[in-house]
Amino acid sequence: MSAAILIHGGSPERRNALARAIREYVHVTYGQELRVRVSSRAAEAAKCLADPAVTAVFLLNAPHDAAAVRLAAAPLGFTAQVYDLDDRDSADVVVSLIRDVFR
Repeated sequence: MSAAILIHGGSPERRNALARAIREYVHVTYGQELRVRVSSRAAEAAKCLADPAVTAVFLLNAPHDAAAVRLAAAPLGFTAQVYDLDDRDSADVVVSLIRDVFR
């Protein structure tokens, strides 16, 4: 499977920590590699969403540009797989949501 996800918003440290946790989970659980794209601005997210392998978007406490990222994701057909996260959500929460990518 060639899949990718986008993590948008939050701090660089949080994006990178979630990306590591997700990659490790997918590698250990499914024996596959998952590309994790990260962005901090809506324009970057739009570029990442141009990748046809992106199947899910995780918004990390991004109130200012969440609407723009959702709008960019809508034509791609996976608006149901745009997840809003906040600072309380741990990597375990995100990892549990990532299972949808592999269904």
